[in-house]
Amino acid sequence: MIPSWLAKAEKRLGFIQIPGLAKFLIGMNAAVGLLSFFNPQFPAQLILDPALLLSGQIWRVVTFLFVPQAFDALGLLIWILWLFVFLPQLEWMMGDFGFTLICLVSALATAAASALYGAVLSNTAIYAALFLAYARFNPETQILLFFFFPVKIKWIGAAVWAYLLVSFLFSGPVWRLELLSGLFGYALFFGPAHWQDFRFWIRRLKNRGRY
Repeated sequence: MIPSWLAKAEKRLGFIQIPGLAKFLIGMNAAVGLLSFFNPQFPAQLILDPALLLSGQIWRVVTFLFVPQAFDALGLLIWILWLFVFLPQLEWMMGDFGFTLICLVSALATAAASALYGAVLSNTAIYAALFLAYARFNPETQILLFFFFPVKIKWIGAAVWAYLLVSFLFSGPVWRLELLSGLFGYALFFGPAHWQDFRFWIRRLKNRGRY
């Protein structure tokens, strides 16, 4: 499932890998969420604002990944717990280099889209893509949704895919841009495997039609 080109890329670019990046991202999301309780304007210093990015605040290419999806106490807790469910395991399965690369590529693609279009883009699509990568590796893993309902990861992944598709079709250009750029890293790693799955599915349909 890991693309064949990854080993070659690691030989050339292995120096970019960040061991423990998953836990660092989780910790920074928690820290930014907690700091926002005391200073609600603090996350604005980290978001992917294209005007400020182009004015020289390059750190926003990375720091927008630290902004959590919720800032109330319960929402922040659920968000952090949810990241703990899949980010460290995804990092272990992809390796330090692979996980660093998919995060970096997704962040750079989103930053480029933000700068070119002139829109503030969030990290929503990136974290959705990282979860879909985890679901790709662990379709049969079962978790307790809302701590009570046993659900396999593949069904949650299917629901996420459905949501992304519907929202892409019926949302505005900014969200579509964020979605496409946020999924760029996922497509780079898992696009060929999905294409093979599609071709295999087509062959099965053709074979069924012969009998």
